[in-house]
Amino acid sequence: MTGVDFAVLGRESVSSRDELATLLRDTRAQAVRLCGSGSSFDRLPPPRQPVCLVSLAALNRIERLDAADLTCSVEPGVTRAQLDAELARHKVALPCPGDGTIGGLLARGEHQPLAPGASAARNIVLGLEGVLTDGTKFKTGARVVKSVAGFDVHRAFVGSRGRLFAATLLHLKLRPAPAARLVFAQRLDASEPAFAQFRMLRLLPATPSELFLQRERNGTFVVTGVIEGAREHVDAQQRTLRLALADREPRLTVVHDDGEEVLEGVVQPSALPRLLATLPGTAPFVATGTGQFQVALSPPRVDEILNLVATLPGGCAEIRRGTAARRGKCTPLDDGAARLERDLRAALDRRGLLQ
Repeated sequence: MTGVDFAVLGRESVSSRDELATLLRDTRAQAVRLCGSGSSFDRLPPPRQPVCLVSLAALNRIERLDAADLTCSVEPGVTRAQLDAELARHKVALPCPGDGTIGGLLARGEHQPLAPGASAARNIVLGLEGVLTDGTKFKTGARVVKSVAGFDVHRAFVGSRGRLFAATLLHLKLRPAPAARLVFAQRLDASEPAFAQFRMLRLLPATPSELFLQRERNGTFVVTGVIEGAREHVDAQQRTLRLALADREPRLTVVHDDGEEVLEGVVQPSALPRLLATLPGTAPFVATGTGQFQVALSPPRVDEILNLVATLPGGCAEIRRGTAARRGKCTPLDDGAARLERDLRAALDRRGLLQ
């Protein structure tokens, strides 16, 4: 486990739901941080006090995979690579981006849909089994798609960062693996033609499943993405749009230098040109087809852009990578959202144990 830059009082690992329930119920620690492999430590705000790290990495079984029903049930420690390999054998796929463990991927909640009409992490969680901090075991949602079982508490897990409850089994919605897949990249020298290409692809009747606009440090723009579907559709799109093949998979990730921070946020796609125009010309930048973005900047400039993003339509942002003292600094929360977060935590983690 690497990347720990906060105070740790102890480390525990569990391999079953019962073991986790006992540990949480009986722990004498004042604060706990749930984790998988630890790959998210440098992307999330540090805990506000010293914590006991509780690893769920050993909960790593694919319990059920029903390819005909397009559903599966996995423990949170299953890695994305492990799950993708098994799904590929059955010609199905998990329709959302992300890496690390499945539990960490969902708890981080980093990714909105990468293009209009694409899937989001919140939409693939059908239900789960979990444990509250007093040791209470519970179930929410269902294993199947067509269900109206109870409240959608399972959807609150996405983006919770492990601060509401521990998920021990996740029921997920799958999709058929596409028959054909094209990863494309168009390099352009200026922002105007790049945004024109980006907008055109966003407004296609059949949009790409992934769409990105990148600006490299040298000022070059790249419009890149993925088109999936029947072989005839993918071939026709490539011919009609004259798309060049990419040499690597696109990702919502910028490379930052020492002393830089990575700011991640979202604005309405129509506000992306204004946002980009305020950034230094050498700042690496990437945005998705739904307005999510990342940019690498020095700390003083990050503070300026945080203030700007708060004024843009649909704008919010957070420091995702940086020092422990800075990571998690964000635009102000909406009062209603802040109250809902407080109420959820008070209801689901009455001990205030999870950090």
